[in-house]
Amino acid sequence: MINAKHNPYAIYDALLRVLIWEYDKALWLFRKPVRKIETERVDFIKKIKAPPNQKLAVDDGVLGSYIKMHELSRHAIHMSETLQAAMKTVESTLDYVDSHFRPEETVPKETAICPMNVIAGIRFSADFLGNLKLRSDAFVDRIHNEVQL
Repeated sequence: MINAKHNPYAIYDALLRVLIWEYDKALWLFRKPVRKIETERVDFIKKIKAPPNQKLAVDDGVLGSYIKMHELSRHAIHMSETLQAAMKTVESTLDYVDSHFRPEETVPKETAICPMNVIAGIRFSADFLGNLKLRSDAFVDRIHNEVQL
């Protein structure tokens, strides 16, 4: 474990790990409802073929299914937006730490490896956020595909 006393930037690495954990959990909450929409497509199409029998209630029938997809799409788009902002923030943080950190001046010799661990941790977090963004964009595309059907 990196000591923040020897490396004040270590807090960025720790904070990013918690933040990414939360993003990861939130993002995967989209999987089940997106998959449900995809697997219920046939039933949805059958409802469209018989519009006279449909009620125009927001929680039932074709309109209800469309509204659910639209709401899910809205949340998925928001997730992608926040992941994009988080990625930019992490990249800026990494640039700052890289340009301002002087391990030979701020870290005792016995902990000289710590700065590289922190920077590597922040880089890993940046890459992980990028991968979460790709997953989020895929959910947006999948929902959009269902709405367009």
